Amino acid sequence: MANTCYTKYCFEGPEIEIRNIGNHLLQTFAQHPFEEADEETKQFSTPEYYQQHFEHIVTALEMRIVFDCRGAVKGEIADDSYCDLGDGKMVLSFETESAWSPANDIWDAVIAKWAPHSRYYYYAEEIAVEGAWSNDLDRKYFPWDFITAANFKGPVPEAIHDFLTKKSVPQDREYYAYTTYWTKAELREAILKFLPHPEWDTDKLIYIARDELQRFADEGRMWLYFLPVRHCLDEGPKLYSEEDIEKLKKLCDELKIDEK
Repeated sequence: MANTCYTKYCFEGPEIEIRNIGNHLLQTFAQHPFEEADEETKQFSTPEYYQQHFEHIVTALEMRIVFDCRGAVKGEIADDSYCDLGDGKMVLSFETESAWSPANDIWDAVIAKWAPHSRYYYYAEEIAVEGAWSNDLDRKYFPWDFITAANFKGPVPEAIHDFLTKKSVPQDREYYAYTTYWTKAELREAILKFLPHPEWDTDKLIYIARDELQRFADEGRMWLYFLPVRHCLDEGPKLYSEEDIEKLKKLCDELKIDEK
């Protein structure tokens, strides 16, 4: 597959619709056991990737046009995938891997067919080229402002190693086995431990820290990605509330940007 995009989703809406999404996905996956795959597919796939492949979801949705259906749902959709929000509302969370970018045309179709009064928030990372981005403007489910992702090829100072690993989420990925998600305040606090200049404002501190860390990467001692998380609305208006749209219009007015 092309560069892999890893995406975290949170589907939010009426409990009956959110359960409907999960149940339809599980029913779809159950119809495609790994045993039915041909021998060539079995050599290059895993049971999870085959059974939970986007192609099966596309077929279940009877989608006629799909931008790119390379990818699959990662992990099992189970009881702990759901979270009760009260007042009859619920969230379903899971992750996917896809080629280059999130396969949001598929999830738009899921909403339209199985949960028309619901919506989804996502956080995506394809950090080698595209970076990291989210449609969660209010940081409701994905509060992060920055991501650091690294792996080590040689010795680095202990303070640098601790910064990149202590709060990291282990990843089975060669170039960034240690991935950490930061709010801006958390990042400032962590940087101050190896770059003790509290008199600097946060933006300056992050800029200099990133430059210092990049030096070790340039010396061949580690792989490093140190990126901001972009927060932006997508093209599909059905994914967003009127409140989201009003926020964007207000921002445009404040910046004196003419709407096209």
